[in-house]
Amino acid sequence: MSHIIHVQSNGEVHLKTKGVLMQALKQIQGSEIVTEILDYYGHPREVEFGVKTPNFPRGIGFEQVGDEYQMISDRYGQNTSSMNLMNEITANYQKSAHVSVLIKYGFITSTEVEKNGDILVQGRSY
Repeated sequence: MSHIIHVQSNGEVHLKTKGVLMQALKQIQGSEIVTEILDYYGHPREVEFGVKTPNFPRGIGFEQVGDEYQMISDRYGQNTSSMNLMNEITANYQKSAHVSVLIKYGFITSTEVEKNGDILVQGRSY
């Protein structure tokens, strides 16, 4: 499959908890959870799971490597759309992971998206 990239080194995203990752993917507006993504030429590639959106219909897939997940995508010709989706996945994952940890330790949580796009996660203990 041509131009499929594995996000590594400086851009590597370690996504250790599949459940939290799935929550992050489901939060993306207009997303579809899939088991195959497409390359630039429209050739399918099976992945453990992935997400497609109207802005990036080729999709981003995930495969487990050891105890981590790596993002896989063919960004050729759609670098901005794919990077926007990767950034959204990463932000949603971080938010979901923080919420999961707070809940684990007995906090009551709330999340809010601010006007500038920042995600505010609050935890309260009573």
